[in-house]
Amino acid sequence: MERAEETVNISDQTSHDGGMKVFRGNGISAGLALGPAFIMEKPALPIEHVPGDPAAETERLKEAVRMAEDQLQAVLRQARERFARRDAAVFEAQLLMLHDQLFAEEIAARIADGMNAAAAVQQAGYDLADRFFAMDNAYFREWAEDVLDVAYRLCCCLTGTEMTESEQPAGAAVIIARHLAPSDIAVLDPAGIKGIITEADNHAGHSAVLIRALGIPAVGGVKGIVKAAVNGEAVLVDGDAGTVILNPDGQARSRWQAAAEDRRRIREELAGLKHLPAVTLDGKRVDTAVNLSSLQELAGAAECGADGIGLFRTEFLGLDSRGFPDEEEQFEAYCRILKAMNGRRTVIRTMDAGADKPLPGMASAAEANPALGLRGLRFSLQEERLFRTQLKALLRASVYGKLAIMFPMVTTVGEFRRAKQILLEEKEKLQKAGIPVSDSVETGLMIEVPAAAVMADVLAAEADFFSIGTNDLVQYTLASDRLNTRVAGLYGALEPAVLRLIRITVDAARAKGCRCAVCGEMAADAEGMMLLIGLGADELSVSPHDLLRIRRQVRSVSAADMRKLAEQACSADSGEEVHELLSGYRNNSCII
Repeated sequence: MERAEETVNISDQTSHDGGMKVFRGNGISAGLALGPAFIMEKPALPIEHVPGDPAAETERLKEAVRMAEDQLQAVLRQARERFARRDAAVFEAQLLMLHDQLFAEEIAARIADGMNAAAAVQQAGYDLADRFFAMDNAYFREWAEDVLDVAYRLCCCLTGTEMTESEQPAGAAVIIARHLAPSDIAVLDPAGIKGIITEADNHAGHSAVLIRALGIPAVGGVKGIVKAAVNGEAVLVDGDAGTVILNPDGQARSRWQAAAEDRRRIREELAGLKHLPAVTLDGKRVDTAVNLSSLQELAGAAECGADGIGLFRTEFLGLDSRGFPDEEEQFEAYCRILKAMNGRRTVIRTMDAGADKPLPGMASAAEANPALGLRGLRFSLQEERLFRTQLKALLRASVYGKLAIMFPMVTTVGEFRRAKQILLEEKEKLQKAGIPVSDSVETGLMIEVPAAAVMADVLAAEADFFSIGTNDLVQYTLASDRLNTRVAGLYGALEPAVLRLIRITVDAARAKGCRCAVCGEMAADAEGMMLLIGLGADELSVSPHDLLRIRRQVRSVSAADMRKLAEQACSADSGEEVHELLSGYRNNSCII
């Protein structure tokens, strides 16, 4: 949904000082928007830092928790109508957060020290969010703003402040705010929002996820924009470049109109590729599949004409429960997925859970470095009962489509063999019980760890397919967390070390007749996918939003040229050199 491409008439909107002002921020959600500014301010909380009676304040807190729970249930119902299950689950987690033991203890300790309940909640929320923000683990950093969101809601209940008091725009407008929490996004009417600008830079938080899910162009980290803007004046938002222009002049508006027209033309061109294969100019077929995380996203796979599902993330099926779904719930979900794909190849990944992505309702020990801890297949092999239940549900559903089962974060050959053995045992049990199981289920693994890439020749002899998860492969190869600002500059999929590992993996797979796909962000990158074609990837698996764009680019290049580029890239000294190589080729060849 790209409302940003509408042509709007804002000729009568002028700046308060008559001058154009340009601001730089960080793109949160791609797209262009042009419309009148609407400054949205949250009501100030009348929190007085005066002492309170611990017993009375504890009772007030209990009542506030009940009120907040009722409110969040209403927000959740609204979110489920508007967002995919995975995204709406943010509010299910917020409901659990209301009763979180650590949060409750932090508040209780302050009340016991003489704070009133509102002040105690506010201070506990700040302190807990600061701890999350300071963590190296990206998963926990994402929840920092949710802690603040829940604390704000509780404070509203304690002070009698309505969370929805912020005025909504009467017509289509660009929202300008200091900060928008997930709850704020959930109650906005997307039909009336052309764009969003915030002073806070929360591009990795859940509010950004919800904004992107709505398809609203947005820019964050725009310092001073609230003070500089005036309600009603024209504002231009470029979510791709991270640029905001207040009161754009005629030249800026003309550029926006031209860009909007280009997007409209490209959208029409992409729609024409829905039923065409991704074949290079010299005849190499590259399958284009989708990555999905919820049942609600299945429609998107059909709409973009995907060749299949390259990755279905099953761990998200458990986000709205206090534990992973039971066998019957999983069986129904997997049947629905396979039936929806109507015979197209469907890769379903077993739960990629553990220390970095704990499942709701399951206690997990804190780990100093979750990225190197009990996660992925390691977690499944330790939680064998859960693993067997999932495999049994998958096998039962296999008769309803073309199923491929994929194991995440395989590090050793022994892990993969053990997983296959458990799968075989569950298959035999089902067959003995007279339950039909398909004999054509493929088994494969994700190559995310350098150790697996180095052992790809051995793994390829035992697997039907590989799927290279470039996000983690880059992180582990370069020892760099892309969300850690101090080392993010080291993170790059175009680094020759990463490219060489991919080449080792693809070559090993080809030698053993093992299919090799790529499902990480590199597959959707305009430069990265060129190298992946040259390295010999059989499939690129991306989000439904990116699929037709990638299919269009595959059809615009020569596989032979890409092979030469890939060879040069693998011989380069740095990622910068690889980028220059690819940029030069694209510029000289007019590649899309």
